[in-house]
Parts: sequence; C-alpha cells; structure tokens
Amino acid sequence: MEHYDPTDRESRLGVGPTDLRTWRERFLDVLLRLVFAVGLLVAIPSVAYAIHVGEWVIAVVDAVALTVTATLAFYPRIPYPVRAIGFLAVIYLLGVFLFVVVGPVAAMYLLGVPVLAVVFRGTRTAVIALVINAATLVALGFVPGLEPAVGDESIENTGSWLVVILNFVFVNAIITAATAAIIGRLERSLAATRRLVVAVEQSPSGLLVTDADGRPVYANTTLLEHLGVEVDLLEDLTVSEIVARAAPTPTEPLPSDGWTGTLDAPLDHEGTPPRTLAMTLRLSQDPDGFDQFVLTTTDITAQHLLQERIARSEKLQALGTLVGGTAHDFNNALGSIMGLSELLRSEATDPRQAELIDDILRASDRAQGVVRQLMAFGRQPQPGAALVDVGEVLSRDLPLFRASVPARIDLVLDLDADSGVGLRTPLSGVELHQIVANLVVNAAHAVDQHPQPRIAISATRAPASDLGLPDAIRARLGSACVHLSVSDNGHGMPSEVLTQVLDPFFTTKTPDRGTGLGLSSVHGIVTAVGGHLDIESQPDRGTTVHLHLPLLAGAPAVAPDSISEPATSPSDSDLEQPADPAPAPAPIRILVVDDETMIVSSTRRLLERRGYEVLSTTEPEEAQAWVDDPSVVVDVVLSDVSMPRLSGLDLARRVRAERPSTPIVLMSGYSDSVRAEDRVDLAPLHLVDKPFTIDRLVDTLERALGSR
Repeated sequence: MEHYDPTDRESRLGVGPTDLRTWRERFLDVLLRLVFAVGLLVAIPSVAYAIHVGEWVIAVVDAVALTVTATLAFYPRIPYPVRAIGFLAVIYLLGVFLFVVVGPVAAMYLLGVPVLAVVFRGTRTAVIALVINAATLVALGFVPGLEPAVGDESIENTGSWLVVILNFVFVNAIITAATAAIIGRLERSLAATRRLVVAVEQSPSGLLVTDADGRPVYANTTLLEHLGVEVDLLEDLTVSEIVARAAPTPTEPLPSDGWTGTLDAPLDHEGTPPRTLAMTLRLSQDPDGFDQFVLTTTDITAQHLLQERIARSEKLQALGTLVGGTAHDFNNALGSIMGLSELLRSEATDPRQAELIDDILRASDRAQGVVRQLMAFGRQPQPGAALVDVGEVLSRDLPLFRASVPARIDLVLDLDADSGVGLRTPLSGVELHQIVANLVVNAAHAVDQHPQPRIAISATRAPASDLGLPDAIRARLGSACVHLSVSDNGHGMPSEVLTQVLDPFFTTKTPDRGTGLGLSSVHGIVTAVGGHLDIESQPDRGTTVHLHLPLLAGAPAVAPDSISEPATSPSDSDLEQPADPAPAPAPIRILVVDDETMIVSSTRRLLERRGYEVLSTTEPEEAQAWVDDPSVVVDVVLSDVSMPRLSGLDLARRVRAERPSTPIVLMSGYSDSVRAEDRVDLAPLHLVDKPFTIDRLVDTLERALGSR
C-alpha cells in the first residue's frame, strides 16, 4: 500500500514523484544504470576486439566511458546537476569520437544529446546542446584530415556538407522540441498532482483508497492518525474489517449512494486518545470500468462531546423541572405528615405509641433533608436574590466545615488577600454553606483511605477569559467571575463515573454514606444564579470541583445570617419533652392561608393547642376579603408563598396596604423565593421554611409579634 512519508522522497503517495526535479533524478538514475548494464555487455566484446586488431584508442575510450558511467550511476553523493552534465558530456564525447572513427552514421549519439538535455536540464540546455552539435559538425567538415565520409567516399563539397549539417540540426531540433513539449506537459501534470497531494495530505479528513476487493492501496497521514494504526497493520486489513467496528455497519452489497456511520477509534495504539469518527464509504468507478472503494473519516470527537453535553444539559433541565415540582408537592405532603404526627404526639399517653410517633417525626426530618436537596437541584433562578460575600461566609463557616470531617484530614482555606475578599455573588449564606458543605463531605469520603488526606477550599477573583469556559457561559459571567473550588487528593474518578456524577441519585457510595443528591443539588443552585460547575478528576490523582459564579462588584452584601432562616431538625430531647401546650400570654388571632387543606388543618390544630386563635382558609381570595374587612381582627398573617390565583406575596402587599403594622410570616420550601427588595418593602416580614415543627413555627410567630 502506498503512503506519503515526508522524510522519504521515494515514497510520495504512490503517484510517483510530485515535482519535475524528483522525476528527472529518478529517470537519470534508471537511465545511468541501464546504460551501464547495456554498455558493459557491449564494451566487453568491443574492447576485446579492439585489442585484438590493435585499436587501442577504441579500447581506452570504451573503458573510460564505462567507468565514468558507473561512477555517475552508483555514487549518489555526486550532486544531480554534475551527474546530468557529466552523462551528457560522456554521450557527446563518445559521439564525436565515433563520428571521427566510424563516420556520420555515429551522429545518432550527437542526436541524443539535446534530447537528453531537455529531459535532464530543460529547454535552455537543449538549445545550447543543439548549437554545440552544429558547431561540432561544421568543425569536423573543415578540419583537414577529418573530412566526414559516407561509405568509402569523402564529402569534399562544402555546400553538400552544409546541407547535411542543416538537415541534421533540423531533425535534431524537431525531436528536441517534441521532447520539450512532452516534458512541459508532464511538468504541468506533476504540478497539478503535487497540489492535489499537498491538499490531500494536509486535509483534516482521513482518506483511504482500496482496490475492488477492499484491500488498501493508499492512505493519507490523517487517516492513519484517526485510526491509530501503522501502515503495516493497515495493509493487513480490508475496508470491510475496518467498518465492521462502526455503528451501523454497511449492508451487503453497498448501497448505490454509499454508506455513512461512526467509529470509535483508535484501532491499535493504546496511547492514542480516544476519538469518535464519522465515516463515509463509496464505490468509485472510472469510465474504463476500474472499481475502487473510497473511505473518508472526519474527527467529530468535539461535536460528539458537545452533543452529549447539550443532551445531558437538556435532560438535567427537564429532570430539574420535574423534580422541583414534585419535591414542592411532596414538601407540602410532608408538612402535613409532620403536623399531624405532632398532634398525635401531643395526645399520646401510651409511651410505646409516643415512641412510634417520635420515629415518624425522625423519618420525616430525614425525608425533609432529601426534599430540600431535590428542590435545590430543581431550583429556578430568582431575580434580585440576596448577596453575600464569599470570603466572609467561608471564613465564618470554616470551623463548621472542620467539624464535619474527621480530625486527621487537613482542611485548608485559601483566600487571596487581593482577590479573596469582596467577592459578592447572588447566593444566600445558607446556599453557599450548603454548596461548600456538600463538596467538603464528598471530598472527605474520597480521602478517607489516603495516608495524608488533604482538602483545600479556594475562592478567587478570576478573568472569565482565562478559565477555558465555553463562549456562552463566558458571555453569561461577564469579564470576571468568582472562582470557588474544592479539591482533594483522594482516589479520584474514572471518566465513565465523571459523566454521571451530576445525575440525581447516582452515587458510588454505600447507602449509609450518601443519597446521590449532593452534587446534583450543588449543580442546581449554581446554574440557577447563572454560574457554571466543572469537575476535574483522574483516578488516584484526586478531584477538583470548580464553581464559576457571577461576580457582582460593588453590590451591597447582606449579612449572611439575616437572609435565611433554615428549618431546624427536631432533636431527641425536643421530642421527649412534654407536649402540653403552653398557653399564650394573650389571646392572639392568626390568619392561616394555604392552598393545601391538610397543612391548614394540622397547622390550625397545633396553633390552637398552643393557645392561639386561628382564622384559616384554603382560598387566598377569602383571606384577602378578611384583610380588607376592618371588623375582622388579625394580629399576624401566616401565608404560603406559592398559591394559585393569588400568591402569598400579593396577599402580603394587600396586608401592608390595609394593615401597615400587622406582622407577616410567609411559608415556603425556599426562603430565597422571596426577593431581598420584597423583604424590605413588606417589612416587618418573616419567613419559615416548610416543612416545620410547631416549635419552629411558634418561635417565628413570636418574633414576628415582637417586631410590631
């Protein structure tokens, strides 16, 4: 099989030499060896006969000509121009000698000098050779004693000899011109072939040409690189064996319009990085009926990875939407379960029943954590979200992160003095803590078998253009961003795991160590604010999670602790305390509004057991009518944020317009669903996360009443 080797001029592509100089060199090599071989056969009897008859001059001339020809043929260090001119000189001198000795019949040697000159050195050298031939013949005709003879008679008439010379030069010129025309045509053809060769070899597409049986006859360098094979291995394959690994494989016989498919490469080299190739196979037939197969390959690895990333992003987006809605509904159901369980707990007199109810509450608390992570995964961006200083939150919460990992792990925080502070990003303190806590816990699990475990948290201001991000993400982040990373020196992840780590419920941990929602919830929070998450990991070389968050330079930061009031989990001591309702210090009426009947029912009963008067409804329009009625006494409004027809925020605005001093408490699965400016406009406004315990709810209500 032919193949282009840029270091080997003799193996250019299988189309012969691609420039005229190379072609001339090859032709000269072949001709010199042929002349030497034939000359050797002729010279042996010629020299022997010459010695026999005493013609020592002929013997010497033949021996010298043969020696010079052998030197030019078998000594490649001689430059090509010297070899070409030397060979022409040998032919010329031999022709002159034979012309003198034998007669005009030996002029055929001189006839070949211009022809060979145009082949080896071009038209200019051929013209010089013609002039030299003409001058030589004239000289031979006028030098006394060298009169040319035809047979036994000398050509004594000068005019006759000039006619002979002119006819000889004319014939010689015609043959030389014809040869020059052929060489010119060949030169143009070789130039076109050379351009084609360069284009094929420098093409980003691989090209394989086979014979009618599918055996490779030519492959360009790109194809060998694509397939990851050497020429020797490719020669042992057929095109059918190559495409047999493709998806889909071509049918037999090959369709008239050809075949297209994809192939996972390389086929041979283990050190060659994997790639995906788009392949096209067609049957080519020239007018003479010569059949051949042409296989082209295109590296579509980048496009394939991009398509996978887009498909994955679309899948995660659809899954996030589904999970977010499902988690919201489940959150309401879980709130009802917790509320009703607390009611049962307050009425339980049998210790065994009370213990069972406590188990229900503990299970509900655990389910609450899972739901919170699901809602983080499916979270949609909220305009005007609260802003925190990343450096302040990380410095403040570092002791909490240390407490969540074994003491033998070296946990470090790297905040550059110039770029690690003043990094304000549209996240709440709770969200930022949740992000870093999830990543630190994952890292702690990855380094638990390392002899010197280390986890590093870093936050810097970074130009988005220096991070190698896709154009769409870089445009979304702007010129600069917050680069937050958590890295470890743990066991790392192989590529097949790395492509799935963001999928909800995917985990390589044992069931008691993770749910598979940590990274997916981090991804949901980060992408919701316009950020980007990227994971860099290799087996046995650790993992680094890179978070690129929008940088809001100059924006006022909100104190982390004042933004969100996360729900607390009921401790064992809380559950074991007597559930007797504590009487309210004064009759206080609470308006409870939620579109979920079970939540309204359980919340009303729990509040009434704590001594509050409760006015409840599942219709927000009815609640608005009570707010508009001055005769209806309402001391505090407790409303869900997300309700049909009239949202909790719209109801709160109505309350603030009609009853400016009435405290408002909003219930939501996400406290960050309320914008920072709404909290200021509707103050005093308090938030409680769903699902909640009665103690948590009463505490929030008391703080709201105290703010009047």
